Amino acid sequence: MASKGKQSDKSKYPSRYAPDTFITAPQYAIEIICERLARYNKQDLCVYFWKTKDWASTYKRWLRVVHKVSKEYSAEAIIRALKDKRAGMRWSIHSDFMIRLIKEHHELLIQEKNRIAESKPIQIDDDAGDTFREHKIDKRLQNILDL
Repeated sequence: MASKGKQSDKSKYPSRYAPDTFITAPQYAIEIICERLARYNKQDLCVYFWKTKDWASTYKRWLRVVHKVSKEYSAEAIIRALKDKRAGMRWSIHSDFMIRLIKEHHELLIQEKNRIAESKPIQIDDDAGDTFREHKIDKRLQNILDL
C-alpha cells in the first residue's frame, strides 16, 4: 500500500502520479507500464490515473500480471528490465522477450547481493594514530622546529 510522505522498506519508490507518496515496487512497475501504454495510445496520464474510469481496469489487470511474475522474479528485477534500453516501448512483461530480460536482471541482482555479502568490511586500525590532517600538521611543525 502507498505511504503518504513516508518512505519505508516496502514503499520505497516515489510515485509520479500521487504527489508526496511512496509506493511499492509492483505499483511502480505498473506506473511505468501504464506510462508506456499511454504514450503508445498518445494519451496523458493524470494524477491518480488508476482511479479514473478509463484506467482502473487496465491498472488492476497489470497489477495481477506483475504480482504473478513477481512470485518467480523480484519486483526490483521487473523494474530494471522495464527501464532497460532493450525493452524499448514494450509494456507486456509476460512476453518471452521481457521474461528473458527480467530473468537476466534477476540473476544480476542475485550476483550483486552475493558480491556484497562476500565482501569484507573495511577495518580501521585503532592503533593507526593521528589522522592524515593531524599527521600533516605535525610534520609541518616538526619542519619549522628543525629550522
